[in-house]
Amino acid sequence: MTLNSAQLFKWSNRLILVGAIVPLLLFLGFAAAISFIDFNQYKPQIESEVQQRSGHELHIEGAIEVSVFPFAFSVGELALKNKASFAEKFGQENLLSVKQMRVEVSLWDLFINKQLSVVGLELIDPKLVLLRGQEAANWEAVARLIPLFSKEEAGVSRRYANASLEDLDLFMRRVSAIAAPKDEAIEADSVVTNALEDRLSDKAEELADPSGLNGADVTDNPEVTAPNASDDLALQWHFESVIIKNGHFELQDAVVNHQAVVSSLNLLAFDVTLGKPFQVRTDFAYRNTLKARHYEFDLSADLDVSKDLSLWQVSDWQGAFKLKLPEAQKVPEMRLVTEGKRFSLNLLEDQIQVTDVQLKALGSQVTTSFSGFYGEQANLYGVVDVEGVNVQNWGRHLGVQMPDFVNEKALTEIKGQLNWALESGTLNVSDMMLSWDESTLKGTLWRKSEPQVSYAYDFTIDRLNLDDYRARFKDDAPMQKKDAGTLADEPKPAEGKSVDLGRMESTYLPLAVPISTLRELNADGKLQIASLTAWGVTAQSVEMELKAGQGKLQLAPFDAELYQGRLTSKLELDVNGKTPSYRWQGKTQQVQVGELLQAGWQTRPLGGALESHFDLNTLGSNASVLKQNLLGELNLSVTDGAFYGVDLDRLLAGQAVAEGDSTAFKSMEIKGPIKQGVFNIQKMGVDSQRFSATGFGSLDLNQGRIDTQMKVLVSNPIKALRHLKGMKVPVRYRGPLDQAVWSVNLQALLAEPGNQKKLVAQLKALLQ
Repeated sequence: MTLNSAQLFKWSNRLILVGAIVPLLLFLGFAAAISFIDFNQYKPQIESEVQQRSGHELHIEGAIEVSVFPFAFSVGELALKNKASFAEKFGQENLLSVKQMRVEVSLWDLFINKQLSVVGLELIDPKLVLLRGQEAANWEAVARLIPLFSKEEAGVSRRYANASLEDLDLFMRRVSAIAAPKDEAIEADSVVTNALEDRLSDKAEELADPSGLNGADVTDNPEVTAPNASDDLALQWHFESVIIKNGHFELQDAVVNHQAVVSSLNLLAFDVTLGKPFQVRTDFAYRNTLKARHYEFDLSADLDVSKDLSLWQVSDWQGAFKLKLPEAQKVPEMRLVTEGKRFSLNLLEDQIQVTDVQLKALGSQVTTSFSGFYGEQANLYGVVDVEGVNVQNWGRHLGVQMPDFVNEKALTEIKGQLNWALESGTLNVSDMMLSWDESTLKGTLWRKSEPQVSYAYDFTIDRLNLDDYRARFKDDAPMQKKDAGTLADEPKPAEGKSVDLGRMESTYLPLAVPISTLRELNADGKLQIASLTAWGVTAQSVEMELKAGQGKLQLAPFDAELYQGRLTSKLELDVNGKTPSYRWQGKTQQVQVGELLQAGWQTRPLGGALESHFDLNTLGSNASVLKQNLLGELNLSVTDGAFYGVDLDRLLAGQAVAEGDSTAFKSMEIKGPIKQGVFNIQKMGVDSQRFSATGFGSLDLNQGRIDTQMKVLVSNPIKALRHLKGMKVPVRYRGPLDQAVWSVNLQALLAEPGNQKKLVAQLKALLQ
C-alpha cells in the first residue's frame, strides 16, 4: 500500500513523538529507580573494595546521596585510615579525610556512550596527612592504585640503584638546557628527555630489586594487587570543574625531623583533563617547623598533570604571598609578588625543573632557574640573580635580629649573580659576583654536610671597610666620644678579665658577627682583599687563609701591604670560653709610621720607616674592652724619622714652638711589655746627627695618653747651644696623643751631677 503525503506526515509525527517519549520515559524510570535506591547499603561493599586495593581501611560515616539532574553523588564524612603502626607512632588516625565530597557524572556519556565520565568534583574540608618513618611511608600502598607505581615498574623510580656514566651524562645534558637560548633549550630538552626515557626503560629489566624508597616493599599486604590501566577510571576522567574548599595538607617526616602544613586551601579549576593543560586559581596558608613564620599564598597558573599523575607542570603563573611573624614581634607583614615560566615535577624520578622564577618584595628582585633531582640524594643545578636587596629590611621582616650597625646604610643595597650546584650533599656556589656598599666579591664557596657542616671558599674582594659593620652594643645608645678625663676615672679590669659591658654607656663590637656562629663554624678558605679598612687603618693586597673548627679560628697568613711597607702576621681567635680571646703575632717592615698614626689615631707626632715585632693577647667582644685587656710584648724601631711639632734646638734654647717644627733623627728603638692596655716603655733610645737620647715612659691605649721622659745628650749643638755640649738635658713628652707637648725640666737639668761639673767648668772659663 502506498501512503499519500497526509498519511506520511501523520505517521512521521507519531514516530517523532514515540522517539521523544521513550527516552523521557526511560529517564523518568531511571530517576524513579534512583530515588528509590538506598545507596547507603553499598557502604560495606565500597569500603571492602578500597581496603582490598589499597590495604587501608575506608570508613564512610556520612550519608551517600544521589541527585538525578545534575546526576551527582554526594558522600559525607569519609576517612581513609592509617595503618596501626603509623597511627600509633605519629598520633594521626587518618591518611585522608573529607567532610563532604560531591562527584558529578555526565548523563550523556552514561546513556549514549555507555561510559562513566566524571565532569565535576567538589571537596569540602579535605585533609591529607603524609607520614614518613625510617622504614616506610604511609602513602606507599595507596600509590599502587596508580599503574605507574605497580610492582613491575617500581624499580625504575630508584634512579641511583644502577646508574651508569651514560645515564649521568644524559642527565647533565638535560640540566644544561636551562642555560641555553630558548629554541636550543627546547630542542635539547626534547632530545635528551627521549634518550633518558629510553635508557630508563631499558634499565627496568635490569633492576631486580622492586623495593620502595626505604628499601622495603611498597606494601606489606601480599594480597593487594594493582589494577589494570584499562580499569583505572582516573585515566578517563574529564572535569568541567574541580573545587576544593578549606583543604589541609600535612607532611610529617621523621627521617629529617620536619613538618610542613598547607592549610585553608581553596582551589578552583575548569576544563580539567589529565594530560592537557588547564587553568587553576588557588589560595592557601603554609608553615613549617623550621621557622616561626606564616605564609599566605594567592596564585593563578596553567597546570598540566599527566594521566598517571607522575608529572606535574605549572607554567606562566602569577601571584603574591604574605609573610607574617608572630604577633609578639610586632613586625608588619611582608607582601611578595611572584611569577614564573615553568615549574615541573616528576614524582617517579624525583626530578624538578624551575625556569625564570621571579620574586619581588621590599624594592628588591630575585630571579632563579634550577633543575635536577631532589630527595635524599639530591643533584640540583641552578642560577640566581639578585638586585636591590636590603638585608637589614629583609632581616626585620623575616624575624632575623640584625645588629645596630655604625653605618646605617650598611648592607642596604646588594646585587649580583651566582651559579650553584648541589651534588651528593655538597653545595657548590661558583661564578659568584656580589656587590654591596661599594664592595664587590668574586669567587667560589663549597658547603659540605657530611660528616659535619663545613665550608671552603676562595674569594677576592676589591674593597672592604670593616668600620661599616661595627655595631653598637646598645640599640638605644648612640656612640659618644669620651674625653680623657672621663676615661681616667673608669675602673680598669684585672689582667685577663673582661669588663661588664652592661655597665658601659655605649660601645662598639669589633664586628657584627654572633659568637654562636663562630663556635659552630668549620671552614677552610682563602680571601684576598685589594683594599681593607679597619678602625681607619687601610691595608692593601691583603692575603688571609682561614682555618676554623671546634670554636677556634686561625688566620695564617694574615699579610698585607701597609703604608708603603709590609705586614706579616698570624691571628688566632678562641670563642669557646665565656669571653672571646685573641692572639696576634707578627712583624712590620718599612711601614711609614706617620701615615699609620694619622689614619688610626688622627695625629702625626712621629714619622719614619717602622720595623716592629709584636706578640699580643687580649679578651673581649668590644673594642674598648679589647684595649683594656691587651697584654704582650712590643719591639719597635724607626729609621730616618722625625718628631713632628717640636724643634729640639729651639726647645733647648727656650724658644716657643712654631708651626711646622720638627726634629729629625737617624734611628729610634722602643721596647717593653703591654699590660691592661698600657705599653710600658722600659727601653728607649734615639740617635741623631746632633744628639742622642735614652728614656722610658708609658703609652695608655685606653685613655689615649702618652708620658715619656728622655735624657738628651747634646753631642753636636748649634752655635747658640754650644754651652750645652756634653750635657744630658731632661726632656718630657706628655699629654693626650693628639695634644701632647714637649718640655725641658730645668730643675732636673741642674740637679744632674754631670751637668753641674760641666756648668762649673764653663763658668770658670768665662771668668778667666
